[in-house]
Amino acid sequence: MGYIFSKYKTIFCHFVLFFVVFWQFFYVQFSALLNGLIVWLTFHVQYFPDPPGPAKLEYSPKDVVKNSAVTLTCSVEDAGRPTTTAYRWFRDGALVNNVTTSVWTISPVTLRTRANFTCLAYNQGGEGKQATERIDVSGTKAFH
Repeated sequence: MGYIFSKYKTIFCHFVLFFVVFWQFFYVQFSALLNGLIVWLTFHVQYFPDPPGPAKLEYSPKDVVKNSAVTLTCSVEDAGRPTTTAYRWFRDGALVNNVTTSVWTISPVTLRTRANFTCLAYNQGGEGKQATERIDVSGTKAFH
């Protein structure tokens, strides 16, 4: 009887040893696979370029007067991936090369300022949808 118990005890010990070795091998391989998958997903999710969302263009003050200043602000709710930091501005359809930020202040306002202004955000993923506003300029305010 002791021999049979000893035999099963030996088989059990071999099984446990096999299981421990197999588990360590499996765990290491599974961890490497999982880490590789996480790195792959991180790279593809984080670095897959995505264009910004549609632009919203606002300006203030709403009553634009000659010889004053007007500030145009272009904003996007979805900045895209990578995050948008560059903007394109157009005046009556012509690209304004020297303005690439989201805020543009025109001072002093002239009659030439009267135009359709368009802005859009862009990044490595492409361009977002543009927004356009018409700015009309009135003469100097009369003070009573």
